This record gives sequence, C-alpha cells and structure tokens, in this order.
Amino acid sequence: MSVDKEKTIYENFRDVCLRRKSADAIYYEGKTFSFSDILAKINRIAFYYRSKGLKNGDVITIVAPNTPEIV
Repeated sequence: MSVDKEKTIYENFRDVCLRRKSADAIYYEGKTFSFSDILAKINRIAFYYRSKGLKNGDVITIVAPNTPEIV
C-alpha cells in the first residue's frame, strides 16, 4: 500500500476503505469488522465531535483500551 504524503491519515485510510469496502479489516473476539464498518464508525464519531464544537485545528486526546473502537 502506498501512502500519499499530501493527504491526511484519514484521507489515506478512507481511500483504502473505499477500495476494500466489504473486505475484513479487523477480527476481534469472534466479531469481524469490514473496512466499510470502520469508516462509518470513524465518520460518525467525527460528526459527533463537530456537533460538540470541535473544529479543524483543535487537538484532543482519546484514551481507550486496545479494542477495535480505538481505530
């Protein structure tokens, strides 16, 4: 996989998700998450943060256990 250094981490990951769609991305405790599943969750939390007033340039820290949700 090549990384476009002109794009953000999100943009590069989104591109992979759009290419791989229903392919398995994560298998965790008997559950499989596709690339589309992960992208949808990322977008959902991003919209939530935006609705709470976060904007481009803001910095936050997320502390979470090593589970699929941290992706």
